[in-house]
Amino acid sequence: FMEYVPLGSVPSLTTSIGAFARFTGLGVNSSLTAVGFLWNVADALARYHCNPPATTASAAPPEAGAGASPPTLGAQVEELWVQIFMHLRALAVDARPEVRNCAVKSLTSALLSHGRKVGTACYRRCLQDILIEVLAEIQEAAQRARNGEGPGVERTRSESLIVHHSRDTPEKQWDETMVLGVEGVRRVLGNFAEEAGVRAFAPLAYMLLLQVQATLRSLTAEVSGS
Repeated sequence: FMEYVPLGSVPSLTTSIGAFARFTGLGVNSSLTAVGFLWNVADALARYHCNPPATTASAAPPEAGAGASPPTLGAQVEELWVQIFMHLRALAVDARPEVRNCAVKSLTSALLSHGRKVGTACYRRCLQDILIEVLAEIQEAAQRARNGEGPGVERTRSESLIVHHSRDTPEKQWDETMVLGVEGVRRVLGNFAEEAGVRAFAPLAYMLLLQVQATLRSLTAEVSGS
């Protein structure tokens, strides 16, 4: 039904889906379904609302003496892309590992599938302000889990159990999410390099290297060695 949804209604739709995905009262499966809906909205934007370059180039210039023109359709669509990706960014640090891993994968897949349709400037913005920032936020959450401050560690502490090294602890779950995030950024950055060229690619690659360096220092020896 997305082809019939006006662009002006998409922000309300994505906000509702994002809130539904973050809600924990209906179980993990409902949240995973909502993450899938966010992907569907992104796919629908690419399919029904991304104009081909020829349409944008042939747009009529503003009349002389006219005031500030309203945002173009392309600019509106770009902001909608960013909004969807911001919801996925928030879900990428969800306390539930299944939800955050699904969000990281969906964010990566959406950028790989549709990044070239949003334009180089928007693609760079999504990489720099969303995807790379996700790595920093995941790293902070993983560090809190190691310090016993994150959600999911209280029960383990209160049980006073001897935890086997192979147990799927909150720390290991966050490390797994971090590995997914780093791999996702690497893939998207490679795709962006083909689109934007070396000049735009180099600063983002340097940011990624700095983030990976900080991440490797914080990961458990088992994960960083792999």
